[in-house]
Amino acid sequence: MKRVTRAPATPPQQRKFSWPVSIAIVAGLFITAAALPYLVHPLLYPWAVSLTGEPTLPGYWHGQASFPGQGQRRVVMDLRAEPRRGRCSNCSPIDGELKVCGTGRRIVYEIWGDVSDRSASRFSLYARPGNRALATSSGMSLTQIKGQWPGGDTITITASDSRRPSDQPVRFQMRRTTEAAFTTAC
Repeated sequence: MKRVTRAPATPPQQRKFSWPVSIAIVAGLFITAAALPYLVHPLLYPWAVSLTGEPTLPGYWHGQASFPGQGQRRVVMDLRAEPRRGRCSNCSPIDGELKVCGTGRRIVYEIWGDVSDRSASRFSLYARPGNRALATSSGMSLTQIKGQWPGGDTITITASDSRRPSDQPVRFQMRRTTEAAFTTAC
């Protein structure tokens, strides 16, 4: 039997340290970490940010609603996406402002709420009047708003007053509008 002898192992060669490559890797990691929220946001909230140019739920909306005993009123709404960015565990992903125009006055509501799914086909909003006009109003106020959004430029709204459950909810359509139309309404 022949005896096999092994050659002595050569020590591993040390790699040369390259400053430009190291700096490029560190810069790439920082850029990726900074861009990650902007890349994940459209994936988690496709109803709020469109990568394809499709309409999103946030924006300005207008419509006409028939309030019992008050007649037709113009309603305008500004919806904003406020996704949870680690600020708090119970923040609403939607907030904004809603105005109900009346003869000689308006009621401005602060609104906030949630979407039912990733496409925001249904959403729920809560409303709180932001002015004192409601205190003297004998008509219906809005405290709960349910919306259906098929993904285009129309929303179907069902609004009610949780303090007056016997009142019929108000149902109406809203269409997309501009910031200027929202600002000059009422």
